[in-house]
Amino acid sequence: MKTLLICHEDAPLDREVLARWLASFSDLGGLIILEERPQRRWNRIKREISRVGPIRFLDVLAFRLYYKLRLGPRDKEWECETVTRLCDVYRKLADDTHILKTHSPNSSQAEQFLREAQPDIVIARCKAILKPSVYSIARDGTFVMHPGFCPE
Repeated sequence: MKTLLICHEDAPLDREVLARWLASFSDLGGLIILEERPQRRWNRIKREISRVGPIRFLDVLAFRLYYKLRLGPRDKEWECETVTRLCDVYRKLADDTHILKTHSPNSSQAEQFLREAQPDIVIARCKAILKPSVYSIARDGTFVMHPGFCPE
């Protein structure tokens, strides 16, 4: 079985651990690593402000600041320990593992990468909605496991 993983650059549990886990029982045909463009972040901020209004957006910012200063370090420590522990369980990816870094799983480069890899299964751990021309490439299916909570 040939697999392929789509994940975000800033998600080490996916990028490091899930990739190694997939490679432990399947032929990992490659990774598509998504790098967020600054414009996309600004678009998300504008959409959130229009959705909740400027006052409630300040509340969102306050929570994010609280999380970053108070809760985030503990979560980051747990994540680092977990990645380290699980990377000891699953062996390192082969040096010849194909990796594409792109801004979108729907980019023409990503679509071409998928076509060339010819995976049986794609695991998509991304926040973007995949185009039919992308999610229909895998022979047995593309399985989307959304990483986190997004109100939209």
